[in-house]
Amino acid sequence: MSGTPIGPWRSARRRLARAISASTGSSRPARASHADTVHPGYGFLSKNWRFAEACQRAGLTFVGPSPDAIRRMGDETEARRLRAGVPVVPGSHETTAHAVEAERVACEIGYPVMLKAAAGGGGIGMARVDKAGELPTAFAMATRRAQAVFGRPDVYVERYLERPRHVEIQVFGDGAGTVVHLHERDCSIQRRHQKLVEESPAPNLAPTIKDGLARARRSREHGRSTTSMRGRWSSAWTRRAASTSSR
Repeated sequence: MSGTPIGPWRSARRRLARAISASTGSSRPARASHADTVHPGYGFLSKNWRFAEACQRAGLTFVGPSPDAIRRMGDETEARRLRAGVPVVPGSHETTAHAVEAERVACEIGYPVMLKAAAGGGGIGMARVDKAGELPTAFAMATRRAQAVFGRPDVYVERYLERPRHVEIQVFGDGAGTVVHLHERDCSIQRRHQKLVEESPAPNLAPTIKDGLARARRSREHGRSTTSMRGRWSSAWTRRAASTSSR
């Protein structure tokens, strides 16, 4: 196994983004090293469905979910709609275009709520709202940040969970029906909604919750994916599945 340097992170990201959008050049490092498989690593490329699609067009095997799965699960509201029977935190299944609409959803599910960027991830573009009077300002801030970071102002509303624990399980499949999971890891230690430490196996995780999480994530989608669960230990796990490489 070998890697191909592509330069400093920021300039490399721009070059690859241009190559992907033009559907040319993204496979050159692989061809130069005579590789037939591309592992995207961690971060933006592993979540970019266009990059996965470009690899397929170049005849390369992309180590990860299919481009369609990455695209669909990259949209938080679509991921909630495609939850495949997995319980999700109460909230909107569509984006909320106006603060009034967000307030209606918040009243239905109860405060506090979290405004989240539909195209978001990694804890970016989230705003907690504790009462109705705070919602208009928080909504304006959340939509501005979503537009600035993700290029889309779309946000949705979700019930805020007080002191949750975040557990996820990673799955590997061979594209031919064989799927295995690598057990759970606890990612509850976070700063600004971003993980700092991952601990495996998750401490103090009831066997019934562990088994339920593993069953919920089994699928025939080839490649690599991750299921997340957040909830109180005193209740059944209630967090949506997310078929992305990491959240």
